[in-house]
Amino acid sequence: MELLQLQYFQTVARTGNITQAAKELYISQPCLSRSISRLEQSLGVSLFDRKGRNIVLNQYGKVYLKRVDAALKELADGQQSLSDMSERFSKTVSVGAVTLRFLPRLFNQFLHQNEQVKFRLINVKPHGEVERDLQEGVIDIAFTFAPIAGDNVTCKLLTEEEILLAVPENHPLAAKNQIDLSATADEPYINLSGDYDLALLSRSLFIQAGFTPNVRFESPTADFIASLVSEGFGCALFPESWKSTVKLTGIRFVHLLSPHCRRSIYLSSRESNHQSPASVQFIDFVSTYFRA
Repeated sequence: MELLQLQYFQTVARTGNITQAAKELYISQPCLSRSISRLEQSLGVSLFDRKGRNIVLNQYGKVYLKRVDAALKELADGQQSLSDMSERFSKTVSVGAVTLRFLPRLFNQFLHQNEQVKFRLINVKPHGEVERDLQEGVIDIAFTFAPIAGDNVTCKLLTEEEILLAVPENHPLAAKNQIDLSATADEPYINLSGDYDLALLSRSLFIQAGFTPNVRFESPTADFIASLVSEGFGCALFPESWKSTVKLTGIRFVHLLSPHCRRSIYLSSRESNHQSPASVQFIDFVSTYFRA
């Protein structure tokens, strides 16, 4: 028994005429008759009674048609469900990142041109967890501060951003354009908690500068850190990308000469044969955005 036989049976039952059914199905009348005969043989019963040029369902055929109608409807519904799901997921991009700080600007500009695309954001995680999510297919795209390697993974450097020193506007260092990080060894610091990768980078920079910072406050948000700096509670290491997303009243920024206070931003994705069209669109957009 084949699916095509069931579809042929359904059409013959509806039309009650082999010739008309054959025309609708774009097959020859003998071919259709043989298909119906093979179906009846496989079932062990006749499904139609012949009345002149027409055929009508017998008691077996009527019972069987109800089952065939239900089965073919289920198959059609299943196909539609898969099509809808494929369409939905082809327009959804799952993003993982070690920070979401610079992403709103990207989403805003991209969605102006691609309103049909939807984003699914995974909570901010340490680099290792984001890397695992990408390799396991949990996310389509990853933004990290260190490269991701692995089978079926493409990683590209997008840009580097400077790590600045944020100080109160009335602080003596506010008049400086650039200093060494070691010059702040005696200053109180305000650190960001919850950003694992920035914490690692900051720790490395302080070690290179030769001192352990006097951490007076820790905060989970950049906005509150900026408020504490503006109120004179201490200094903070401040990534360049934060400047466009927080209120900066009462703050001055100083460039750090030594050590090398910069961090790289990487975009990683699964190779193109594993990507949805929306993911490919977004990757191309991000690459162009950071080249501009």
